Amino acid sequence: MTDFYRYTLPGHGIVFEADRLRRERDELHGELTVRADIPNAIDGILNVGTLNLSSPRARQERAKLLAQRANLNGTIDWILAVETLCQGAMKAEREGQPAVDLRQIPRPTREEEIRVEGLTFPRRHPSIVFGDGGAAKSYTGLFVAGRLALSGLKVAV
Repeated sequence: MTDFYRYTLPGHGIVFEADRLRRERDELHGELTVRADIPNAIDGILNVGTLNLSSPRARQERAKLLAQRANLNGTIDWILAVETLCQGAMKAEREGQPAVDLRQIPRPTREEEIRVEGLTFPRRHPSIVFGDGGAAKSYTGLFVAGRLALSGLKVAV
């Protein structure tokens, strides 16, 4: 899932950007920013706000709002512009990223490790300790964090 899509309205210098995309109840939501070099834009932004890209009604309402804000006397088909961005983003999200054969990716090199009381942790990656409830995972984590702090490393719990 890409987190950003852009559509530039040809010949008008108006740019639609869908950012911070996420799925909610099987619908695609995101933040729509419309940039325009026109008098009604504030610091170059005509409008910004969340939008349900999957909802035809939400797209139509945003297009009407943009037409009112821009006040360009019908020279732009705002509904078509919003539809173009939303449909393009939804299509790209459905297609996704190409598959990667993990066997073709080179193995990472062994990095520096941290050893604490017989336990080994990678220095630059998070570690997870699994166990049943009540197995002292939290106490062990606090102990390890304390030992790391005593050795001069910054820790957070």
